[in-house]
Amino acid sequence: MSGTYQNDVPPPYQPIDPSAARSGGRWGTQPHRSSLNSNVAGSHAQQNQTERTPLTAGGRRYHHNRRTPPQELHPSMTININPPPLPVQPVSIPNQTWLRTHQPSKRRTIPIFSLFMAACFLAIGFLAGFHRGQYTNILDPAVRERIRSDWALEEAGEAQRRRQVADEQARERARWESEKREHERDAAAEKMRRMRARLYWTDLMPKEDECLASGLRGYSARLANVPDGIDVLAACKELPLVFQGVKYDSPEHCESVRHRGALAPSVNPLHRVGEAYMDTGRSRTTIAQHIGSRIIAR
Repeated sequence: MSGTYQNDVPPPYQPIDPSAARSGGRWGTQPHRSSLNSNVAGSHAQQNQTERTPLTAGGRRYHHNRRTPPQELHPSMTININPPPLPVQPVSIPNQTWLRTHQPSKRRTIPIFSLFMAACFLAIGFLAGFHRGQYTNILDPAVRERIRSDWALEEAGEAQRRRQVADEQARERARWESEKREHERDAAAEKMRRMRARLYWTDLMPKEDECLASGLRGYSARLANVPDGIDVLAACKELPLVFQGVKYDSPEHCESVRHRGALAPSVNPLHRVGEAYMDTGRSRTTIAQHIGSRIIAR
């Protein structure tokens, strides 16, 4: 049921009478200055007898009690039972991207196989923990004895590993010492070879005041450029000499003469070590054939 105000002007209204509200019950009786028309009054009275319905008149809400019939309104006023419609707000249609990303979630069910596997893992973990607890219970004498035996085995293995490491270190040390000595020998030999390479024979001359035998004459030579720390006799025996086109691998006799200053005419006072002398001789003749020559050194 709907109605409008005549001339689009809402009539004045009166507030609820307190005495009528006290006598009318909880909601009271709303007095009106005008009455409903015949159609409106009849239907409105019948509706308010069964339920409590708020009425709107002049922008105000009037509440009627089901036990108190409403007063009649002025014939020039009509009542709009239905409230005015609410303003319609524009609704924006979401785009396709929003619809794809905001789909309603679907309930996922856990498969039975996953539940079974989870139960198996839980059972295995429980059994492993129980067995470990029984195996590591230090209050059990058997467990303590097993721990002692394991400790003894571990100590024996550690001692054996230490012995193996010590033996390996001893072998490495001995091998290193051997290699060191060999290197030192090689270095000394190389040094000696270099020093001997600088040696040479000089002052080769015959000995006029000495005749060894018939047709045999001695020669002497001086070993020059002798450094400190070299074995002069060994160097004299190993150093070859070329005499009148003939090469002699070593003299027959070598002699080391030590000196203090200039004690001998044939000694160079600048050398701190005595020089070695090699005597060479020729047999049978002293002329150009040089047949049967031999080395004599002193």
